[in-house]
Amino acid sequence: MDKTISEVLSEFVVSQRFEDLPSEVVSEVKDHILDVTGAIIAAYDQESTKIVVEYVRSMGGKEQSTVIVHGDKVMAPNAALANGVMGHSLEMDDNYFHGGGHPAPFIYPPALAVGEREGVDGKTLILAMLVGYEIALRLGWVMRHGTGLRGFHSTAVCGMFGATCAAGKALGLDIAELTNALGLTGSMTAGLWNRLYDLHGTNPSLRKRFHAGWSSHGGVIAVELARRGYPGGRAIFEVANGVLKAYADLETEDEAGLRQTRDLLFTNLGATFELPRVSYKLWPGAGGFQAAMEAAAALANQHNISVEDVEDVTVAACRYELRGWLETESDLVYAPPSREAAQFSFPYQVAVAIANRRPMIDAHSKQSFKDQRIITLARKCHAVIDEEAAGSFPIFSPATVSIRVQGGKTYTERRMAAKGDYPVLLTKEELRGKFTTLASTAFSSGQVQEIIKTIDSLDEVQDVRQLTSLLRKA
Repeated sequence: MDKTISEVLSEFVVSQRFEDLPSEVVSEVKDHILDVTGAIIAAYDQESTKIVVEYVRSMGGKEQSTVIVHGDKVMAPNAALANGVMGHSLEMDDNYFHGGGHPAPFIYPPALAVGEREGVDGKTLILAMLVGYEIALRLGWVMRHGTGLRGFHSTAVCGMFGATCAAGKALGLDIAELTNALGLTGSMTAGLWNRLYDLHGTNPSLRKRFHAGWSSHGGVIAVELARRGYPGGRAIFEVANGVLKAYADLETEDEAGLRQTRDLLFTNLGATFELPRVSYKLWPGAGGFQAAMEAAAALANQHNISVEDVEDVTVAACRYELRGWLETESDLVYAPPSREAAQFSFPYQVAVAIANRRPMIDAHSKQSFKDQRIITLARKCHAVIDEEAAGSFPIFSPATVSIRVQGGKTYTERRMAAKGDYPVLLTKEELRGKFTTLASTAFSSGQVQEIIKTIDSLDEVQDVRQLTSLLRKA
């Protein structure tokens, strides 16, 4: 009998050894740890953070794992929940255009929470991160935008499987246990892509950032139950009405179709890694907007364009990235009422980029919502579908921005990819600069530098509690 998808993925996760990893892959994992740690730290005072931290505190229980910045020691699943929500709150986390969502905030929190409780070394944390990425990204690639078209968010669907594998590796599950954990995970995945508004554009929500936290929490719960013998079954992906059919409408009952899916999922598994194709963000907002924001800021800088100079802005991008703009009839797309709404308002993001001319963490602060200059500028933005851009997506998410200024002159800038997008990745110096900016919102300069030093040498750390002890206010 053929091994099921869950069994093959579990074999891969369990078999991975640190000593077999290429040095460049180890370095990349540490870069992503640094990046998401900064994103978590900077979100410590968000409304959603305060609510979730209050909740996990109220749950009590054993003091196992750290809530970053706040310093509370709570049960491991609850620490994963809080840190996952924080990691996805500012939209400064990493991004996988090929369909795997935003992996770091649903892989790092469960791996760190379990790792801290168990007292694992830095090598184990790195390995747990890597296998979590690989499973989530491969599932995301196979299911791609079928998940989104069916109304689900990949971070919440593929994400929990990555979280389970990361937590399972940190906990040291065997193949049978991890297979059961994946089966349980398949019954917990969820997360609707409708992330912002209720009917008629009312009641803006914070649903999306909850997805990473819930995936992190669910991954820890799945491995804890599986370790105790809870049966989750051998197959959850390819069975009738399983994950592949339910979330991506992939044909699983046809043998040829299933074989093709398995081939895509398993090709070079363990020989090559998807992690190098994960993008970083310099701008706080949706990954697909980054190229347009960078182009808009470049024009403002190159030609010294002020908000008052602008007569009209045209943004040309692929239909997929423009869908929220084009399908929203409400004026809220130009005057977003919340930070999360601003993160997903394409015209508002472009207006902020022109006004600020550089990435700013507080670009979507409550003060900016009241800035009529930016709102007026956003209303001057217009969307144009670039059919050629669709041919590059999802490898790239290109954008062309044209700004017409007073006097009639028009300036145009095109970006195939933003700085940070694969393959135009950030240098280590740029990553450290981003981390320093984010982490300095909560920690002193000395503490920030100590965190950087510890993550840089994570493969030499004997107990990850050495890291978590630094991730709380002094």
